[in-house]
Amino acid sequence: LLAQRMDSFIKKVGRVASFGEEGEEAFRELVGAAAPRLPHQQPALSLDEATRRFKSEARSLSAVMSAGEADAATFGAALLETLGSWEQRISTDPEDECGCSRAFRAFLQSQALNILLESLVPLTNGRAACLDASVALAAMADQSDKNKHDEGEEQQEPQSSGGAVMARLLVQASTVSPALLGELFGLLVSAAEAADKCHSGNLAAHGVAADE
Repeated sequence: LLAQRMDSFIKKVGRVASFGEEGEEAFRELVGAAAPRLPHQQPALSLDEATRRFKSEARSLSAVMSAGEADAATFGAALLETLGSWEQRISTDPEDECGCSRAFRAFLQSQALNILLESLVPLTNGRAACLDASVALAAMADQSDKNKHDEGEEQQEPQSSGGAVMARLLVQASTVSPALLGELFGLLVSAAEAADKCHSGNLAAHGVAADE
């Protein structure tokens, strides 16, 4: 289902956007990243190669998302497709003697999350995903507090939305607590929305002045 939504999203954006070579290359990279591969078809990548792969996938997804505002379902599916692949890649790569996998080092060095966040915040659906991440982070903080008091309590199943996966990746990549990260994400969205309102207000004021 996710693969079908991704395909639909790409085709829909392709019809309404006029891409140059860079946009077409972004589409090809994204489709290549989303295509299923068998384990034996994936050669081990060097740290530099793995870093470039994360960065390329983040830029490809950002280019596709910024090209046109898709509906919430297809937007969420595209986000989940990429973030889910990152999470799986990081979780399945063996750790070295320092307790850190090559995939995780590459993920941090690529700044893939930073690239993605810069493209999400200006978009309505992107902000919804950030708010989803904020809610997931707050839930993780609550669950952590409960676990401290109820050690025998059964763990909750991980959520499977793009925002929830983004929240888990953020927690892995940051030394900041989930509670604080959740608050920061909420403030990030609020600030972006306030900036939009100010911008719209300025445009309206200029329009009135021009009419007069």
